[in-house]
Amino acid sequence: MRNLGVLLIVLGLGSFILPLIGFQFTLMSWVDLYQPWAGIGVAIGGVALVLLARSRSGAASPPTPPPGPPGTPSDTSSAGG
Repeated sequence: MRNLGVLLIVLGLGSFILPLIGFQFTLMSWVDLYQPWAGIGVAIGGVALVLLARSRSGAASPPTPPPGPPGTPSDTSSAGG
């Protein structure tokens, strides 16, 4: 979902900027009459997808357990030497 969001951001911003220099994405040429609003809308949709994917990936990862008490085998800082 994040990759689709990034693609939509690129298409949206590109279809907003490219007509200023005389070009347009072929995929976005059918909404040429509705520019710049169509490009802005596509980019906003892409940002929404990226943020949604980001929030889902943060919620899906399990929390890390707290470190054990000092002197346990997992604690390497107190291994003198």
